[in-house]
This record gives sequence, structure tokens and C-alpha cells, in this order.
Amino acid sequence: MVSARSTLQIPSFIIALIGTIINFVALATPAWQVVYVRELQQWIQSGLWMNCQTRPSGMISCTYTFTKNDIDFYTNPQVISIRTPAFYEWQHILLYILLFGQFLALFAMICFCYSQSADAGKSAQFLFTIAIGLSALINIGCNIAFQVFAHMLQYRFYHVSVSGIYEIYQDRHSQEDFFAMRALPELPSEYRK
Repeated sequence: MVSARSTLQIPSFIIALIGTIINFVALATPAWQVVYVRELQQWIQSGLWMNCQTRPSGMISCTYTFTKNDIDFYTNPQVISIRTPAFYEWQHILLYILLFGQFLALFAMICFCYSQSADAGKSAQFLFTIAIGLSALINIGCNIAFQVFAHMLQYRFYHVSVSGIYEIYQDRHSQEDFFAMRALPELPSEYRK
């Protein structure tokens, strides 16, 4: 016999499973910020740990970083180049916090599985509720923080164009942005450009 509490937790488990899978897919791709550079005729995609660029020939090259000291040339904000967009410290911090939120979601799903046994039912259900709530708050907070940081002027792509003028390339909303932010209310208009 399934208890009333379990009937409420089953949809939570299913939604958490779907959300965790979508979040892992979004974290695995670089398309969090996507920019088309007219002068170079290429797309540049920047994620929390990976930057990729598609050249006019169709070739894709990627740069990976997990800490600020991995590739000093690429992570130094003073050396901003259109060929290798800089990784900022906030990207690494958000990556680690999102991974912790994913760990909490996986822990919550394990607690749900344990809650189905009679021995550890109540305590596992309590841990499931706490862990899934914390995971949701962490993921929502990180997605809002990403939107705010990504739309701040100093973190956009800079490039010296052919005419010698610094241009700021605005990014378009990518599919990861769509997946990650659809459950959240829209940001106030002062954060959008």
C-alpha cells in the first residue's frame, strides 16, 4: 500500500529526475552564451567550463577550463581575444555550485528509493524533502545569477573590429538558456538589454 506522503513524493521524484537530466545536458554543452562574429564569420559558444567556436569551414575547436589556473593565457581577463573568450571566476563558481545542486538532487532521489522500504521510511522521506528543496533553490539561484552576470556589460564578448573600434557582441538566448530558465519568472527589465 502506498501512503499519501509517497503519492505526493512520486511526482516530485519524476520531476527531479527530468530536471537533473536536463541540467546535466545543459552543463555538458558550451552553448550558454552564443555570439555570431561578422568579421570572422563564425559562431562562438561560451559555457561555464567550455568555449567553442565554429569556423567558416565548419570546423569546431573548443577550449576547456575547470580552474582559474588551467590555461593562464585564456583565463586572464586582460587578454581578451575573439579567438579565445576569457573564462571568468564567476563561471567556475557557478559551475561548482550547480554541480553541488546536482549532487543534492541525486542524493534526494536515492533517499526517495530508500523511503520505499519500511525500515527507513520516515527519515528518508524527510531527507528527500530537504535535499530536493535545497537542490531546487540552488539551481534556481544559479540560473538567475548566470542571467544577471551574462547580461552585464563587462562580461560580454569584446573584439577589436577591422576598423579598430571595440565592439560588444550581444549574445542570443541559446537552448540551454531556454531549458534552464523556463520554470523561472522573467527577470526585471533593468537586467535585460
